[in-house]
Amino acid sequence: MRNKKAVAEYIICLLLAVVYLIFLDGKAGMFILIALITAPIISVLITLYAKSKLEFSFGTEKSVLGKGVKTNGVASFSSGAFLPTPFITVELFADEHFYCNQKNFRLALKPKTERKLSTELTGLICGKGRTGIYSVSISDYLGLVTFDVYTERGLMEYSKSIGIIPDIPDTSLKNELIKSACAVISSEDAEESEDTVHTFGGNPGFEHREYEPGDPIKRINWKLSSKYDKLMVRLDEGTAEAKQYAVLDFMPDNDPDKVTSLYNEERITEGLLAFSAVISKLGKELILFIPFKDGWQQRSIKTMDDVYELQFLFSDFEYKDIPLSRLPDDVINGESKVGVITLFTNSPDAKLLSVSDTLISKGSVVFTAISVPTTMDIPDLWIIGDDYTFTKYI
Repeated sequence: MRNKKAVAEYIICLLLAVVYLIFLDGKAGMFILIALITAPIISVLITLYAKSKLEFSFGTEKSVLGKGVKTNGVASFSSGAFLPTPFITVELFADEHFYCNQKNFRLALKPKTERKLSTELTGLICGKGRTGIYSVSISDYLGLVTFDVYTERGLMEYSKSIGIIPDIPDTSLKNELIKSACAVISSEDAEESEDTVHTFGGNPGFEHREYEPGDPIKRINWKLSSKYDKLMVRLDEGTAEAKQYAVLDFMPDNDPDKVTSLYNEERITEGLLAFSAVISKLGKELILFIPFKDGWQQRSIKTMDDVYELQFLFSDFEYKDIPLSRLPDDVINGESKVGVITLFTNSPDAKLLSVSDTLISKGSVVFTAISVPTTMDIPDLWIIGDDYTFTKYI
């Protein structure tokens, strides 16, 4: 019982009134006793009336924050009663994406007035955070009875989501994972060592025809020519540039500690942003697949503006187990190899390893980036360090 002290004090007052009635002054004691009995009834009735006239809402000053940036969450309360309200107890909540400087409040409202309660929120961990009113209760004037006005039960009726924008870590252009991935897709190497380079769907990246007098010698594909026993030249240089692919796995981190799990997921997100930024600075295109809004979304990252747009997009992103294949169908079901793919994952499990092996069997090169060590035996596995360097995990 939340009001034990007040009830105990009230009972003591009743007992004293009875003693006064019996031993001192019967008439005055009876008056005191009647007043003590009727006061709680009147108090509770007025409290129920005030409760019925109480309205409240919750809002935030900003819907998107950078990490370390502050905003205010504001709970607004108004009373339509013609009497002052008893004390109202309010508890706010803010999930692990924020630091909240105050969550508990007590207030009373004058007749037909409004009051705002403000708490300062600081963005800590990137992604979709939520804050709002967790509970509201009102106690009668004597503090004997407390009525629950609202309790959060998962419906989030009085709450708001705020997106926390991730950072783009400044990682070296000489990052070993990026150097390895770029080396695989080098167009010069592909021209000399591959018959054709395929994109998703099995379409050839190089088109060839038989050599004709006047064709530049440098366009002759010598390996393909030896295969067909006639000179073959590459037609369209514009299609020769192989593309880099990256896939963000949607599975959440499985650490039992929620805060640790969110920090691990943040490292994957920001590691992908760092990877994308370096690829764009190298003047190459990155084809990125991310699970967003319950479906795979494909984005082309060519410039830093594309990276900034992706950065903002991740402010509304959350890792969760959704009914999708672990990799996009375009990646898994391609009839031929897709060059090089870098997988960013929080959960390097057997299912992901299986689809990764399928791609490798088709001749693709698959790199896997993780944020915490794993016992899974995964080829070309890289771990993202505290300074967002990518280190080969052995």
